[in-house]
Amino acid sequence: MNGHPPPLIYFVCPHCRADLNVPSHLQFHPVKCPRCGSNVTPVQPLQTPVTASWAAPTVMSNHAAGVTGPDPLDDLRTGWYEASFSARILIFPNRCCCCGRVGAEVKYSTAANRSRGIKVVRTTTATWTFPLCRECSRWMGAVDAIPRKGRLVYWVLSVLIFGLGVFLFVSGLQWGDGGFTARLWGLGFALVGGLMLGVKIALMPRMRAKREAAIRQAADLQPYRVCHRYPVEFLSWDGSVQTFGFTNPLFVAEFCQKNKKKRVY
Repeated sequence: MNGHPPPLIYFVCPHCRADLNVPSHLQFHPVKCPRCGSNVTPVQPLQTPVTASWAAPTVMSNHAAGVTGPDPLDDLRTGWYEASFSARILIFPNRCCCCGRVGAEVKYSTAANRSRGIKVVRTTTATWTFPLCRECSRWMGAVDAIPRKGRLVYWVLSVLIFGLGVFLFVSGLQWGDGGFTARLWGLGFALVGGLMLGVKIALMPRMRAKREAAIRQAADLQPYRVCHRYPVEFLSWDGSVQTFGFTNPLFVAEFCQKNKKKRVY
């Protein structure tokens, strides 16, 4: 140890927009956001700001260009860029909003909610669709299919049921002949709680193996490291002003260029 603090990486939580920082060795390792509690993966964003003066990029993946060799999209990294536009109709580039390569066959939808009113609250939902390639669509499906980790609530509930059963059974023993009903209920609760714990423990290796296999499958399907499960987020709207958040620098640069006359800030 040289006594110097480890370098930090700074990033934005994609769920609550909180500005976060973690030591650099935790990059690409899931951490919990202290504000919203969501699991996020720290990624050092690109430092180049997005401005309307950016020229439309001409970078094309080797897959789209039909050539072999190092792919220029391999050097891209996920960032976070916000941009607002005053328009009801926007022009979309022929580029995948997730990986950034030219050509998109399907659509990616993102929605935002807005609530108004005090006594009577009315919630309105608006949706925008962005171009997405089939490879990224399949990868997103694989990510969504990853089983969630076991809930702590299940463990706590199982232990409480088992503990209640033991308590009732022991109490019934102390009451003598008058505690037969308590012993019966206690035995039932203990059996149910024990069965819940036994099933969970028995299935843990299988569930862990299934989750790890799903994670590996999703990693194999990820087209590029710049890909993000939520490449575009519709943050809010006010009248005709639409605000979006982007993770792919190529896509947001070309998107801003095509809609530069509608860009607000």
